[in-house]
Amino acid sequence: MSFDSLDEVEGFYKTYAHTCGFSVRIGSQGKKDDVVEHKRFVCSMEGFTKRRVESSKQKKHFETRCGCNARIYVRLGHDKRYFIASFVEVHNHGL
Repeated sequence: MSFDSLDEVEGFYKTYAHTCGFSVRIGSQGKKDDVVEHKRFVCSMEGFTKRRVESSKQKKHFETRCGCNARIYVRLGHDKRYFIASFVEVHNHGL
């Protein structure tokens, strides 16, 4: 599957995510000469939040990330179209 732009990729993955019941966050990307060569779109629960030293006056916050590996990774091909290079659909949390 290939796409003309990163906006198309983002729209596709967000539609897929909405259908499955999770939300999307934009991950890392790589640029060369101001052209995005690859980009990751990840589950919003990817990674972990940094632990802060808690004082007695701070509110207790729930953990919002659990290290989920679900993602889509696209690369720019020779034909100047983005293609899906990697797709992980397994979540480690409930949807």
